[in-house]
This record gives sequence, C-alpha cells and structure tokens, in this order.
Amino acid sequence: MKNDIRDSGIDIIGDMPWGTHFCQFYQTKEDLIDISIPFLKAGLENNELCLWLISEPLDMEEAEEALRRTIPDFDVYLERGQIELTACTDWHIRDGTFNLERALNSLIERVNRALTRGYNGLRIIENTCRLKKESRNDFINYERRKDSITGKYPILALCTCFLDICSATDIMEIVANHQFTLARKEGKWERIENSGRKNITESGRTEQEFRENEECYRMLFTNMTEGFGLVEVIYNGDNKPHDYRYLEVNPAFELYLGAKKERMLGKTMLETFPNVHPKAVEKYSEAALSGRPIHFEIFSRVANKYLDIYVFSPEKGKLALILRDITERKETETKLKETLDNLGNLVKERTAKLEKAYGSLKESERSLAEAQKMAHVGHWQWTIKTDESYWSQELYRIFGRNFQESSPTYQEFLSYVHPDDLDYVNNAAKKAMNGEPYSIDYRIVLANGEERTVHMQSQVIFDEQNIPVRIQGIVQDITERKKAEEALQKIEKIRIKEIHHRIKNNLQVISSLLDLQAETFSKNKVCKTPEVVEAFMESQSRVISMALIHEELYKGDKIDSLDFAAYLRKLTADLFRSHKPENKDISLELDLEQVFLGMDTAIPLGIIVNELVSNSFKHAFPHGKESKIQMKLQRNGTSAARKDISCQNRTYIEKKGFHYTLEVSDNGKGIPEEIDIENSNSLGLQLVNILVEQIDGCIKLERGQETKFTILFNDVGV
Repeated sequence: MKNDIRDSGIDIIGDMPWGTHFCQFYQTKEDLIDISIPFLKAGLENNELCLWLISEPLDMEEAEEALRRTIPDFDVYLERGQIELTACTDWHIRDGTFNLERALNSLIERVNRALTRGYNGLRIIENTCRLKKESRNDFINYERRKDSITGKYPILALCTCFLDICSATDIMEIVANHQFTLARKEGKWERIENSGRKNITESGRTEQEFRENEECYRMLFTNMTEGFGLVEVIYNGDNKPHDYRYLEVNPAFELYLGAKKERMLGKTMLETFPNVHPKAVEKYSEAALSGRPIHFEIFSRVANKYLDIYVFSPEKGKLALILRDITERKETETKLKETLDNLGNLVKERTAKLEKAYGSLKESERSLAEAQKMAHVGHWQWTIKTDESYWSQELYRIFGRNFQESSPTYQEFLSYVHPDDLDYVNNAAKKAMNGEPYSIDYRIVLANGEERTVHMQSQVIFDEQNIPVRIQGIVQDITERKKAEEALQKIEKIRIKEIHHRIKNNLQVISSLLDLQAETFSKNKVCKTPEVVEAFMESQSRVISMALIHEELYKGDKIDSLDFAAYLRKLTADLFRSHKPENKDISLELDLEQVFLGMDTAIPLGIIVNELVSNSFKHAFPHGKESKIQMKLQRNGTSAARKDISCQNRTYIEKKGFHYTLEVSDNGKGIPEEIDIENSNSLGLQLVNILVEQIDGCIKLERGQETKFTILFNDVGV
C-alpha cells in the first residue's frame, strides 16, 4: 500500500501505518470528542474517506457542531461525500441485534468505494453501542476479524467504548482484540500497548513502558462498575480447595461486600467472612478443580443483597471473581410472582364475569340481528392481509347468498357488483385506502339475476405505521327507496314540463293579444302611427322568443336546461319568416356548438339574439345587394376575459373569466360611429345592455366591413 505511514492527528499516537486498529475507553462526551475530532480532521486533510458512527452520550447534532468548530471546511467535505456521519444503531444493528457478516462485507465495500473515488483509504470510528447479550459475542468476533482485515486494506480503525456500559469481561475482550488502547489517567490520555500482540524482545519495550501500561490497566480496573476480585486458592491435605486468599480487589468489589480493601487483602475468605454462602464456596471449588468458568446467583448474607457471580481461573491456583448487584431485578421478580398469583385469582373472577357478559352479548347479538333484518342493514369486515371477511346474517340476505357458504373474499364480493358500477366501487375503495371514509350507492346483481340497489358506508382501520389493515362498514338495501325516488322524479319532471307547457301557452296568448292590438292600431284612423305598431310587433317578437324556450324545455329530456344551439336555429328561422323582406336576398349562416344552458341564462340571451337579429333585418340592408347574417356559439378552451370588451363588473370578470362566446354579425351598412351602444337612445340596444349585465356578461361592438357583436358569458347559477 502506498503512503503506508499516516498522520493519526492524535498527539499521543503520532503517525501510524495503514492497518492500525485501536480502541478508546471514554466516560464523557468530551472524552469522545477529544480523540475523534482530530482523528477525523487528519483523515480529511490527507485525502481519506471518513466514516463516524455516532453513539451515546453524543448525538448527531453535537457531533456536527464539534466538527464545524475544528474543521473550517467541514461543510465542503460533507457536501462532496468525503465524510459520512450515521447513528451507531443504524450500522447493521436492528433492535439491538448485530449482523456480523453484513458489517464485514460493508466495511470491505466501503474501502473499495473509497479507492475507486480516488481517496487514499478509509478512516472509520465505530462504537460498541448497547447490544443485546446474544449479540455481544458477534460484535467481539467482528472486532477480531476486522483486526485481521485492516492489515490487508488501507484502513485506519478506531473503536470507541463507553466505559459505563462495559463489563469486566467486555473490557478484557475489547483490549485483547486491538493493537493498543487509549484511556484517560489523571486527566491525561495514556496509550496502553497490547502485550499479547508481540513478545517483549520483538517490541523492544522497556520495563518503564510496561509499568505505564500496567498503571493504565489498573485505571480501567479501578473504574469498572462491576466488582472484581483476584484470589489465591488454598488447598488442604487432600489437595482440594479449602479457602481463598484475597490478592486484589477493585472499589466496586469493596462496595458490594461492604468491606474495605485493607480488611481483605492478604486474608482468607473464611477468615474475613465466616458466614460466606455455602453455595459460593462450592462453586469456587468447582471452578478451581475443573478450570471451567462458573456462573451462578445467590443471596449473599455478607453483602445483604442478591449477587450475580462469574468466576474463572486465569491461571493455575488463582480465581477471578466478578460480582454484579442484581437485587433490584430479584425484587422485581418477587413482586412479579406476587402479581401473577394475584392475577390468577383475578382471572378466575374475571372469567366468571366474562361468562355472564358473554350470555348478555349473545342476547344483544340476537337483538341486533333482528334490528338489522327490519332495517335491511347488514355489517361486514374485511382483513386486507389475509383476505378474510365477515358478513352478518342480514348481509347474506341482501346479497342472496347461502348461509352455508363462508364469507366471500374481496374479489368474490366484486362479482356481485353491477358491471357498470364496478369501477365506481373500486375507485371508492382505493380512496378509502388513503384514509377517506366513503358513502356510496351502487347496484348488485344476485345469483338469480335480480338487480338491487344498496347503500354502503365504510372506513379503513390503520396500524401504528399508518398501513391499512382492515376495512369495516355497513350495507343497506335501498332498492324500494330508489324506486320510490325515481317515481317521484318522474312525477316532478312531468309536473315541471306541464308548467313549461302552460307558460308557453300563456305567452302565446300574450303574443296573440299583442298582434291583435297592433292590427287594431294599424287600422285605427285616429291613431295610425307606425312607431306604435312597430313597438307592439317588437314586444310580440320578444314574447315569442321566451315562449320558444319553454316549448323546448317542455319537449326536451331535461327540465332545467335546454340545448341552446337547437333553440337558436328555431328562433332565427322564426325571425327570418317574420322579418325577411321578399325583395331582399338575405342569407343566414349558423356555426353553433351544442351548449346546454339554464333558464336564467337562456331567456335573457334569447331576447338579446332576438334584438340583434331583428335590428339587422330592419336597419342593416337598405339596398338590394347580397346580404348575410352570421351567428357563432362556442365554448371557450380556457375561461376568457378580454379587456377590450365592455363589462359592468371588471373585477368580477378578471377573477372568474368566461366559458362561452356568442357572436352576431352582418355585412350591412353598419352602425354609425356616433352611436355609443352603452348610452344609446335605442330601446333595443338599451335592452341588450341590461340583459348582458343581468347574466354577468361582457359585450363588444366591432365596426368595419361587417358589424359584429361579441358577447362573453357564463351559465348563471352554475
């Protein structure tokens, strides 16, 4: 590997070769930052890919803040991907379980990726985290195998260990699987070499170095939260363990047994604690004779607490004792047993109550079934994952399903739905999956071919991850209600058509009266004024235009809207018959898109067309030249609002826009420039402006080779 020697960034270490794998024991976040930050800074500055697995007591935000304080260009490194920060629990750990093989493969993959991207190697900081007991061995094996891998790849690996969660066994295993260890002693970092990695001759260590290492190990030994004691085995005349002399104990050991170190060291166990538990003596003897580790629990009369004891023989004639206080756990177990005993009695009482409640429930179910039968309402439930469903008895009746058959699957339920309603039902179900409860009516076809109409309401039940797990709802047979509603609708339609018919007849009567009155005035010698007769004829024309709308509504399929294009064809045909002079060649060109309009729009618009077309006949063609009237009706592609068109409410128009355009034009002599259509003395133009405003529309007059009125409007009330 090129550039074998790398800058560690840590003063007490200095330079180190690729393949270095060491560990650090820390107790505070300051300890962790003190070593990790300079280690990563040196890696970034020397073109290495860096990975930091964050763990307690440091969180991600604090780690990033610490890096920014020390590394000015940290955000640049982060943006280009040279450094990655991730939580320790996300590094091949799921629910406290560690995946050894995945972690090793990922480590190799990351170093290969680093080399491919042009970096000199990989610098990584890992943490032991809080693992489940069964995963601790996997992690120790991972550290052991990683130690081997780092020697073959350009990797610098630092394993950080939170001392508060490390047992004595953990500390020994961790130290054994790293080349050296960093630990703080009297406020200063010390480097502890692993004496098992090389022999003394090869390493060339001095006696002073070993003493320093021993002091650092003693520091770890002193700060352990578990009690640790080393004893010498005392054998009797039969060469069997008889007693044990204390050689060394840590502060936690003193605390657990309630005895000072000075009282124990050099003295035997039975001498110091005459009432030591017989089981402990027995287990110590077993470990001394077999050489195998022994693990057991006792209530220590010496310590007056429950102890978890692990004993092993580090060498012939010696035993190591590791003590852990489990009093709180044991007390919890005792309370739990009492609780379980009480729970047993409660279960018996509760069972009796449940049996009584069950009887009441069955009675309620019978009552519910009867109520559902009377109301034609059934309920159902469908479990999405298993495609299992439940149908009530009334639901079986509604769908005509045999009671002996099991509740149908979702696809089987869909087979009942009328083919024309299938997409509607499926779409409603899909919306429900997004959390929208639905209430729909649809048709079903029974096995005998009978068609029924049902109303269904349902809702989706979601789990903690917001995933739909179950749908439940009710179905009501509304066939008879629907038939009644349809019958009422038919009656209402007939009634309204009859009203249109009567209005049309009344308007025709009014038209006839106007015609008679006009004829009377035309023959009256006293008042034979053409203007009066013409006014009557114009009023008659307007009444006819309204009567025609009611006639179309009476004849059409709809009761509240009409095909306005068809209406315009009939209206203009009537206007041609009544207005076109015999000696003039006037043609009519219609370009009408089918548009359905309500009465509130159609009646004013019909009168407007009547006025404009009548005006063209009367005033546009004084000469005998070939003449034509054009009319165009269309929907607008997008809502239109033109600023060059006259509008009474410009703010409203610009906000809403228009959906329809009507154009009426002729190639006659045109309207004189001095006539302002908004302030005209002509009754017809005044009426046009009033009616355009009534339908919230806009009107524009274009003068030129032809006279064109353009009206933009919407269907009022829609």
